[in-house]
Amino acid sequence: MKSWFDKTLEIKRDEWTEAPDGTPLTTGKQEKADIKGHIQQASPEFAEAMQMEYRKTFILYTDYNADIKEGDNVIDDDINYTIKGLQRFSHEKVGNPHTKAILQL
Repeated sequence: MKSWFDKTLEIKRDEWTEAPDGTPLTTGKQEKADIKGHIQQASPEFAEAMQMEYRKTFILYTDYNADIKEGDNVIDDDINYTIKGLQRFSHEKVGNPHTKAILQL
């Protein structure tokens, strides 16, 4: 499956700090890492099941150990997606570990 990860994608994540009173403050999206992955349009059925708009819902497949989290931004050229959910799959018998993330424009 790794040979399918044909695109370099930029990951940005909110970085946090604290105000003097302890209130969490975001310092904005900071570049976290570049990952290799593959993005494709989600099926209409999948988008409907996730209660998301079909034209704005995509799936990212990437390495099992990719440094991504819900809320991260994935930038593919000039397209900016937000990770809305993810699952990590480790198939010991099949030998196909990977991460599947739900993306939304």
